[in-house]
Amino acid sequence: MAYMKVEKRGRKTTIRACALLVLALFLSAVTPVGANAGMDPAESRTWRTIVDGIKSDIKIREAQLAVISEDLPGLEIDLQQGLAKADNRLDQIMMLSGVAGRTPWAYRTIVRQLKELVRYLDLKKEPLLARKKVLNRIKTEYSAIKSIRKRGDEDYAEATRESLEKPTVDYRSLKRHVNEVKGEVDADLQQADNLIAEVGEAITADEQTYVDIFLEYYFSRSDSLFSFNGLKSIGAQAVEWSNNCPRYWAPLIGWVQWGEFFLYFLGISLALLLLGLWVVAALVNNGKTSREHAGAYRTGWVFTALGLGMHFAMSCSIFTANHLTSFLWLSLLTLGLMIIAVTYARVKKTFAAKGLFRTTIFTLWLLFVGGAFLQIVNMPSAVISLVWFFLPAAAIWRLLRIKNGAATDLERGAATWSIWTLTLAAVASPFGFGPQSLIFTQIWFMLLLTVLLCSLVKAVITALANIRRKQAAEADGDVTGGSYVTLAYPFALAVIYYLFFAWALLFMGGPPLVDWVLVQKITLGAVSLSLDSIAFIFIVFFLLRLVLSWFKTYMDTATIRGRKMEGALAHTIKTLASYVVWVAFIIVGLKLLGVQLSALTWIASGLSVGIGFGMKDIINNFISGLIIMFGGSIKKGDILQQGKNLGEVVNVSIRNTTMRTLENTVVIIPNSSFLKGEIINFSYQDAKVRLSIPVSVVPGTKTKKVRKILLKIAKKQEGVLADPKPEVLFSGFSMFGLDFMLNVWIEDYMKKFHILDEMSEEIDKQFQAKKIKIAFRTIKTKYKPKGDEAAQLEARREELREKRKNVFKRQRHLRRTHARKRWNMAGFVAQPPE
Repeated sequence: MAYMKVEKRGRKTTIRACALLVLALFLSAVTPVGANAGMDPAESRTWRTIVDGIKSDIKIREAQLAVISEDLPGLEIDLQQGLAKADNRLDQIMMLSGVAGRTPWAYRTIVRQLKELVRYLDLKKEPLLARKKVLNRIKTEYSAIKSIRKRGDEDYAEATRESLEKPTVDYRSLKRHVNEVKGEVDADLQQADNLIAEVGEAITADEQTYVDIFLEYYFSRSDSLFSFNGLKSIGAQAVEWSNNCPRYWAPLIGWVQWGEFFLYFLGISLALLLLGLWVVAALVNNGKTSREHAGAYRTGWVFTALGLGMHFAMSCSIFTANHLTSFLWLSLLTLGLMIIAVTYARVKKTFAAKGLFRTTIFTLWLLFVGGAFLQIVNMPSAVISLVWFFLPAAAIWRLLRIKNGAATDLERGAATWSIWTLTLAAVASPFGFGPQSLIFTQIWFMLLLTVLLCSLVKAVITALANIRRKQAAEADGDVTGGSYVTLAYPFALAVIYYLFFAWALLFMGGPPLVDWVLVQKITLGAVSLSLDSIAFIFIVFFLLRLVLSWFKTYMDTATIRGRKMEGALAHTIKTLASYVVWVAFIIVGLKLLGVQLSALTWIASGLSVGIGFGMKDIINNFISGLIIMFGGSIKKGDILQQGKNLGEVVNVSIRNTTMRTLENTVVIIPNSSFLKGEIINFSYQDAKVRLSIPVSVVPGTKTKKVRKILLKIAKKQEGVLADPKPEVLFSGFSMFGLDFMLNVWIEDYMKKFHILDEMSEEIDKQFQAKKIKIAFRTIKTKYKPKGDEAAQLEARREELREKRKNVFKRQRHLRRTHARKRWNMAGFVAQPPE
């Protein structure tokens, strides 16, 4: 405690002391010889303050040194005890490797115990390293005051030298004491470093042995069970294993600091458990899940929290990491995740099984745990080849019953593929491929669990996306809001499958195998490919897509001083951000692939001339795009007319501008074309547009009546602005009548045609109701048919002539008949004239 107090006080004064030393150096340098004799009172007080500060700092450092000298014997004793314990532990670990058996899991634990031993020594060195840091700082401060004295006597007055003489003498005495204490500390630390180097040599040797054992275990075949030598080998290995296994596990269990381990384990697990239970309770309260399923979710999270808590507790405590504790946390974690995933599958009705025990994934989990148990007890490969024939056979019998009772295609498919996988493992195991069959079965379980977890992640992301879309639709009516959430799924998928691959490698061979496989490179010319770099590129690619999508969504709703950002400015910022991010991604990706940027520079310089001629249009459009985006002459949402193209700008990029016409066709216009000709921008500064409707009435119509009707129609029309107000102008007399012009203002050019249609229809309706005639010129047209149409018309005319002739003949006959009757009634006998 005394050392901590003095150290804290010393840290506060270190900066002050250094500042005083620098100020003393400055004043001494600028003060001429003999000036101290005639120094004014203010300067004299300043100099005394500096010297007093130096003396005060010396006293503080002396107090620190006294505390360090007092604590040093105890620290040395503690370090020596730690070194003795570590040296004894190193011998035990080296002896333990003789009874470990030639299995990867056993040697992985030995290597990890050696690394834990290095961590233990580093912790033991830490108190002395802290004291050494303080001693080095004291020596540094001595060198600072010493540099003042080395400037030369010609630059100092006598009073200056006398005032610095006493601090210099004190610092020299302090330095001698510091050197003595520091020598003891360095000697103790050197002993620890020597032991750490010895442990490092043991780690290097055991890692090489581990690689040999790994290759022998997984890439070589043991004796077949169908031969006499194979059966004999099983008996010999079983006897040796039964003798060595207890001697191997007894020290490992005894080395674990169980009190510290359980303290971390309970604390972390409890925190994670409370968090998960709170999330499940929130889902139940919001109606996202039923109480029946909530109970299953809670059970799954309990096991998950225990597994995660045990894993983190292993990282926080020393000598706890062995394959027994690894087996425990991994079994708990996979069980919890499996319960959560199966419960979600039952909610979505992709699983119809009434219990976890009747599912394929649980049967595979039992095999997974059983195989891991065989590995942690260091069972020899020949014995595994015998045992692993019966365990998959029992699982196949169980899966056949599950398949027959399956109610969904997913359950039936999972059971079928698992049966074929386990059949292959069971058949290969007696032929000497027991370890390979075991790890193959375990990886199959990991893959199915990963697929279930991916479906769960997809459901969570989809639910979040729907919630975000709903919020966006309620806020601004945008049903596409929150689309960036859906981009989290490919990112999560890439991360999950990368973790699955690393998990399989870790389960197979531990961290050394993961590091070795991920850093293996395939060189193709100037490109070096590795799994680690490729995975990193894919993950970063999906992450950048997610971040950019979120950034674009944020920019759409961003505000500046309480006002929403202008859409064109937001679009420009989003476009530039996309280009900057992707260019940086390409550069980093090339760096990860081992492509030297200097090589690209030489290639670019060699091809610059040809590329310049071939890409002049692209560069022209690129520069034009920058001018347009920063100039603001054309923005997203503007109404443009370029030649025959009339429509709304939907996107402005570096290379081209996309415009949607009134016919809903998309026109992609190169940016350079906007700088060559005239562009009509209907919404450059103001989106309001004047709409003019010409109206002509017949002569004699009352003009006041026409004005009144037109103004009334304009004021009632939806979309017509009240400011500027509508107006009707009597433009003059024409050949056909009186010409009027109705001028109205609308807020959007795209609404022009709709408003024009409605107003024209209403004008016609009101004019008819008020008996007002519209003036127009009648035009007669004469149509002369040709070809077959003329022949058909001529035939039709002949038919009509013949019909007319018959009609006329019948009429003449009827007239003669009526004439005869009139003659007879008059008493004439003579016949009427023909």
